[in-house]
Amino acid sequence: MTAARRSRSAVARALLALGAVVSAGGCAGKLSDLEGPRGTTEWITAGPGPADGVVEVPATFILRNRGLGAVRVESLRVPVSTEVSTDPPLPASIGGGKSLAVAVIAKFRASEGDAIRTIRLETAGDAPVELMLDGRFKPAAPADDAAPQPIAVPQPAAAPQPAAAPQR
Repeated sequence: MTAARRSRSAVARALLALGAVVSAGGCAGKLSDLEGPRGTTEWITAGPGPADGVVEVPATFILRNRGLGAVRVESLRVPVSTEVSTDPPLPASIGGGKSLAVAVIAKFRASEGDAIRTIRLETAGDAPVELMLDGRFKPAAPADDAAPQPIAVPQPAAAPQPAAAPQR
């Protein structure tokens, strides 16, 4: 066997081995391979009742794995007053072309004003993915407590005065 033929044979074996690893799902994806909206703004209307009542705001984020390898999501961090569930449940591996649904219920108080709730998806050794739910309270409409006032009748415009003659 010649040296050139051995070299081509070695290259062919290496390519076959690489193809077997890729087809067996040996490529590991990163959290950054998950694509989809990372933030949403929800307008909140404070309901009747106590001025400091809690308002629950739901949102769902769908993140699709755009890569070929599986993306591992091990855990998540949530702020106080926020509930989160995922489908599939964590820890999970999201295969190429598959999706992860993150359902969030964030609680906001009118007395705290506008706020952002940030959910972090994490995997050891990888940069986290942050999802943000921006809760904004709608401004209250002005109250009309006074009785309606009559419309004023326009007054006729005064006749123009002739200009005074200059004095010498």
